[in-house]
Amino acid sequence: MPAPLPFTIRPAEAADVPRIASLLVQLYAAELPGALRGPPAGQVRLLAFTLAAKQGQGLRGRLIAVDAAGAILGTAAINRPDAPPYERAPDGTVRHALQEIGAGPTAWLPLTVARSLIRAQRPAMADAVGVHSVVVDTRHRGQGVGRCCSLAF
Repeated sequence: MPAPLPFTIRPAEAADVPRIASLLVQLYAAELPGALRGPPAGQVRLLAFTLAAKQGQGLRGRLIAVDAAGAILGTAAINRPDAPPYERAPDGTVRHALQEIGAGPTAWLPLTVARSLIRAQRPAMADAVGVHSVVVDTRHRGQGVGRCCSLAF
């Protein structure tokens, strides 16, 4: 019998938003270097705003991996063809960006949103989903967390 995994997969909840935002900042740094600019703590707060906006749009179809103490190790999400599209710049984003990351980094956001839309394809078939935003905290990579998040769908 295989050893139990040192983490559990569960649906994301509103209380998880700040940590998920922190993981997504890591994802942007790895996949779109330079796309998010400004103070890292401000980047996290800005992404937390977009995740929580529109009644927690960023939690729809999102799973997280947590360790025995409840710390979030990683996350992944799915796009479903029947779900409303994720709004990457909901109302108030520019105002929040100016407060959190400043004017210069905010000026880059339209390009960042456009770049992320190129990769954000919705599944074409009614019975298909698209897995996206798979990210594991740098301290926990290589332990199967991302694979388990992806396969849990």
